[in-house]
Amino acid sequence: HVFLVNQMCGCFDQIKQLINVRSPVRKNHTFDVNGVKKQDSNTADMIFSVKQLIAYLSQDTTLLPGTVILTGTPEGVGFVRDPPEFLKPGDDVEVAIEGIGSLHNTLVEPWMEDE
Repeated sequence: HVFLVNQMCGCFDQIKQLINVRSPVRKNHTFDVNGVKKQDSNTADMIFSVKQLIAYLSQDTTLLPGTVILTGTPEGVGFVRDPPEFLKPGDDVEVAIEGIGSLHNTLVEPWMEDE
């Protein structure tokens, strides 16, 4: 089996909020950009259930309290929209999961170290 374990935009390298998910099934989740809903889905629509993901990953990896599993994204991805949409500095993004909470970030210019 080939799985992409970590799919992540570079603008989300910091997680500002800790969450505790005791029953991570059938949770609505949304993604808004500048107050406009771009994605709206439910964990029940995932190809593999949360339980299946945890079972698979824990075969070779020790999952400790606080471990974050990044799974990809539901329909509504910007590059397949017509016309394509891409995040840019200044955009306000919010990800929300039903019964858990939300994470809000404002994108900034990439930081580059002087060469």
